[in-house]
Amino acid sequence: DPYHCHCHKTTRLLAERLGWPKDRLLTTFQSRFGPEEWLQPYTDETTARLASEGVKSLAIMNPGFVSDCLETLEEIAIGVGETFEE
Repeated sequence: DPYHCHCHKTTRLLAERLGWPKDRLLTTFQSRFGPEEWLQPYTDETTARLASEGVKSLAIMNPGFVSDCLETLEEIAIGVGETFEE
């Protein structure tokens, strides 16, 4: 399954297009369900870590979910936002 590689390639291409250094963007994964392992790092754990490290704001980009996964956009807007604010 090339999904993992496609995600990292998209992050790299976004950073290049924006003219940002590689370490300014992170690739994380959400929408895991149940006890099964999913691709990591997890978005919720990463946002909690960033907040605990003193990060005051962040932007989340979901290039693959613009049209096909509206429930994921809601999950990010509400769930991850709440995690970061805690």
